[in-house]
Amino acid sequence: MSIFTTTFYSEDAYCPDPGFILDGSRANADGSNPLPSSMYLQGQSVVYSCHEGNELENASSNSLPNCVRKLVNVYQVWRDLQKNAKKLKGVFKQRQELESNLDNLFDIAHADALQLMKIEHDRMFLERQREPGRPGHLSGVDKKLTDKEERERLRAVREENRRIKYVSAPTSSATYEPLQEDSSSNSSENMDSEDFPTLIES
Repeated sequence: MSIFTTTFYSEDAYCPDPGFILDGSRANADGSNPLPSSMYLQGQSVVYSCHEGNELENASSNSLPNCVRKLVNVYQVWRDLQKNAKKLKGVFKQRQELESNLDNLFDIAHADALQLMKIEHDRMFLERQREPGRPGHLSGVDKKLTDKEERERLRAVREENRRIKYVSAPTSSATYEPLQEDSSSNSSENMDSEDFPTLIES
């Protein structure tokens, strides 16, 4: 399990709110100094960086620093679990809690999305997406599953048609009649023709 962050590169970017480094401290809060090439997590990755002209305006009522603070807290829990990876007793439950919390961490919808939405179907989708385990999600069509379900449906239809055909078919009155003795029958046979009735359908 790992938490991925992105690295931005810019030599002379100015930012009014450059954000948090992953240890939770503010970086360049006054915004007057040019940012370094990126804000690093242990010298490698950035939490978030704001470049001149690329600031997020009114993206959400949930401010970006709050999202970063959530990410910082989750990262710290993850690092603590890494340090105690060989301890099995208490770490297992904490690891399960972290994995379940990661699924519910980020909600990128607008804070007032439910009030702003006018289409009921979209509102229901957002509510389903916010449930634990995220049962509402967007994905492509599973072609294999669709083909399998179609084959099962066709098989059931064919079986039903066979059953209806068998039930609705008139019962045939089969009668057994003994063979008539022929003068041309083979004399080498030791069997009587009456021993072998034939099936005659009417």
